[in-house]
Amino acid sequence: MERQKQSSPTPTETTASIPVIDDLLPKEVLDKLPESDRTILIERVRTTLIASSDSLPSPQKLGEYDQVVPGSAKRIFHMVEKEQNQRITWVQETTAAEIRQEQYGQWFGFLIAVLCICGAVYLAMAGQVLVPSILAGSTVLGLAGRFMQSKKTE
Repeated sequence: MERQKQSSPTPTETTASIPVIDDLLPKEVLDKLPESDRTILIERVRTTLIASSDSLPSPQKLGEYDQVVPGSAKRIFHMVEKEQNQRITWVQETTAAEIRQEQYGQWFGFLIAVLCICGAVYLAMAGQVLVPSILAGSTVLGLAGRFMQSKKTE
């Protein structure tokens, strides 16, 4: 038990290291609690946040929080809702960015292919044989290889 006390952060360190606790347990509420209750409450909130960072605490834990700080269960629900909304927004933004990146890549690939083929045609009309063959051949082979690769990944 003594070892656990030494490794546990102080209430100040705990609230500083987990900014979400400030939303759940405002400083004025914590200051009104006796030191022993404050330490226990902060430790329980910290443990719950770490152990179940993506879910709600059990109803028993919510009841315990409400006994020590009335209204804290409601704050926990609000925090979880807020976190879920942020997670949904992040997933939507990430998906949109990935789609946009793929579209840009396709357009730039198309532009490069058109420029290579146009360059090959121009060089062929100017009397060159080897360079346009290599330029057009490598472009067509590169495009064909890329399309075959994308079909394999689907």
